[in-house]
Amino acid sequence: MDITINGLFQFGGISNKDLLVHNDLYYLDNNGKWNYIDVYGEKPSPRHGMFMISFDSQKFLLILGGKDVNNNYINDLWVYDINDIQWLKIGNYENIVNFPKDRFLSNGINNKNYGIILLYESMDTNDNNLYIIDIVF
Repeated sequence: MDITINGLFQFGGISNKDLLVHNDLYYLDNNGKWNYIDVYGEKPSPRHGMFMISFDSQKFLLILGGKDVNNNYINDLWVYDINDIQWLKIGNYENIVNFPKDRFLSNGINNKNYGIILLYESMDTNDNNLYIIDIVF
């Protein structure tokens, strides 16, 4: 499968039919076909409503937070390497200073000029602070 920066990624989510929460990764190619990506190693737990964005010239995907099948917050941060086809767990609220906890249906943007991701707002909490995520590899 030829994954280019012109495609679209989908991770996780909740199905309307059976209310199952998933942790699958799919890629929508330029022909409009969804492709399942079989990743190597550990991957994020099933979740929905997480924040996901591409960064570093769209070589990586970042996911943060979301909720599990029981509607509990998931407070961790993962990066997916598109070239290596694997997830890397960056950490969670216990080992990252000023971690934006309890994020569900958050918004954010990738500021390519500064190489940072700006994260703001969360649907369920009163935390409307602006967080700067600066990931360096």
